[in-house]
Amino acid sequence: MESAMIGLFSAGIGMQTAGAYQAGRAQEAWLKYDAAKAVREAGITEKKRSYEVASFRRQGEKFKAGQRAAVGASGVKLEGSTLETLAETASEIERDALMLRHTGKVEEQRYLMQAKELKAQGKYARKAGTLKAISTLVSGAGTLGLYGYQKGWFNKKPTLSNEAKATMLRY
Repeated sequence: MESAMIGLFSAGIGMQTAGAYQAGRAQEAWLKYDAAKAVREAGITEKKRSYEVASFRRQGEKFKAGQRAAVGASGVKLEGSTLETLAETASEIERDALMLRHTGKVEEQRYLMQAKELKAQGKYARKAGTLKAISTLVSGAGTLGLYGYQKGWFNKKPTLSNEAKATMLRY
């Protein structure tokens, strides 16, 4: 009976320990997956940003060409305030393109930081699972030992069968 109880206690402790360890590993795997998704999002953001900036600059060039054509068609000379207006337009288009690029870069960096954080969380989740498994093992062994001590499993004197006693008396 005592052997069966020790076996059941030990099996329960083993299952809890393995469960805690595997839970930490599973959480780490999910967080690594989420980190990989964040890295992919960063790459997509970077490509999207490059496309948007290039598109914005193309539209700006078309706008500037239209402005120059309108000035040329009106017969106004490209000097003074007209030239300043064209230069200001070019400057604003470039400033807006740089702002668009910067905004995209910030978003990309946010995804990359998120990926780093998720990887770190995964690492700590694995460690926490391992520590939980060790804690479960130690506390379970302590509980088993206490239970066994209270039941007198460890302070019994060995008993010999009558046959063993008779054998010992012969020698």
